[in-house]
Amino acid sequence: MWAKCCRTLKHAGQETNGAIESYHSHLKKVFLRSIRSASHRRVDWLVHQLVTVVHIFYWWRECGKQNGFHRNFRVEKIEAQSWLRAQSIPDDNVTLDHSDPSMAWVQSQHDEMKRYMVWQSGPNFAMCDCNWAKDGYLCKHVIKVTMMRDKNRLEQEELDIRIDETTSYQVI
Repeated sequence: MWAKCCRTLKHAGQETNGAIESYHSHLKKVFLRSIRSASHRRVDWLVHQLVTVVHIFYWWRECGKQNGFHRNFRVEKIEAQSWLRAQSIPDDNVTLDHSDPSMAWVQSQHDEMKRYMVWQSGPNFAMCDCNWAKDGYLCKHVIKVTMMRDKNRLEQEELDIRIDETTSYQVI
């Protein structure tokens, strides 16, 4: 009897069970893959995940479809490749300018006489003078400089914490 009432509702196709199985499979692959074991979680955790993460994902996807926006898989693939290429650049090839923190240089791996200048005006904006970046893509040099700055910042914070711990307990 319930199948007759569901025939008037919009859903993925004639097979309601197939649509539910597809949704469940997508839910497990996308949203629960980072969690080691979701089997012993409480119900309030599941409701929280469904309301905050899953609902927003489907809402965002539906808004994109209504407004004509689609994911650009080509650009996402290029950015992922740039990230992997940035990890292959040795740390010694990056020179950070301590007098001007917005400037850095990256030594080319292929041509030792060539250096790329990376200018970072803020945490979310950087430019490089390589051809790849001039075409409008996120290049490996910008990613490597950002990684090095984050690494240096974390090292400096650890050093500051160690200095604070040693100086705060001195008895005079």
